[in-house]
Amino acid sequence: MTTTEIINKLKEEKNYLNNSTVNELDKGWSNDKKYIFTSDSGRYLLTIFELKHYDNKLYQFDILKKMITLGVPVQEPVEIFSDSTFGYMVVSYIDGLDAEESLKSMSEEGQYNIGIQAGRKLKLMHQLKASDQLDSWYNRKKHKHAKYLETYKQLGIKLRNEQKIVNFINGNIELMMDRPNIFQHDDFHVGNIILDNKKIAGVIDFDLMDWGDPIHDFVKLGTVSRKTSIPFCIGQIHGYFGNTEPDEFFWKLYSLYHCMAAISTIVWVQRFHPSRVDEAMQGVNEMMEDHNYFDDIKPKWYKNIDM
Repeated sequence: MTTTEIINKLKEEKNYLNNSTVNELDKGWSNDKKYIFTSDSGRYLLTIFELKHYDNKLYQFDILKKMITLGVPVQEPVEIFSDSTFGYMVVSYIDGLDAEESLKSMSEEGQYNIGIQAGRKLKLMHQLKASDQLDSWYNRKKHKHAKYLETYKQLGIKLRNEQKIVNFINGNIELMMDRPNIFQHDDFHVGNIILDNKKIAGVIDFDLMDWGDPIHDFVKLGTVSRKTSIPFCIGQIHGYFGNTEPDEFFWKLYSLYHCMAAISTIVWVQRFHPSRVDEAMQGVNEMMEDHNYFDDIKPKWYKNIDM
């Protein structure tokens, strides 16, 4: 059955999709197929995915429900189901533009205020705790990093000041001990924040969600959001910490996770999107330069501002 046939079948079978217009959403790094349905009953986002991902999508569907109870603006889960070929997840569609685009036309104060809102939303997400049966963040993250480092060494790709990066990680990795297992969006950045009327209308894309140290959710701040808006980034930090300055321990963990991300990013992009390795390398190098290759735990763009 072709995608067009699948869509027509769903329009017939699902009452809320009857007589809807359909547009493909072709954005992001995911291999899933996504379509926006606009009908008399509202707007919906359909994700068509491989059956092997069904359990993960079902888990994501449940997490969205939990986010709503916490007061986090997310896509409302409508339905998840499968047939013999694909899995399907339907959620509400959040109208607006992503912050990556919207922030460009806003004043620095406006960008900062959106960052404040984002930090507060992230703090709400971090109220959700993992099961006590989950292995420690330290054990899981240390093991994952070791595998990334081993794979990185086999790629033949060299980061600038490679040994300095490895030494920084080895010298600070024990900081992860006793860190909590908290919900992680794990892809929290301006591209996954939807704005409407200069306010956050929703947080999207929970595909990478995980459990562990909540500070790890700031990694995309320095690797993605920083490229769009520094005032937003500063605002996100201030909003998260209730308009107070984070302590030195936060910055040590922030730097450690960004340093680890330098290696894992290259491995991940080489594995799934090899044509974008040069783009990823440029972003990683910019991030490391922000920290003077981790001689500085605070990035050079960060400063305390009063807006």
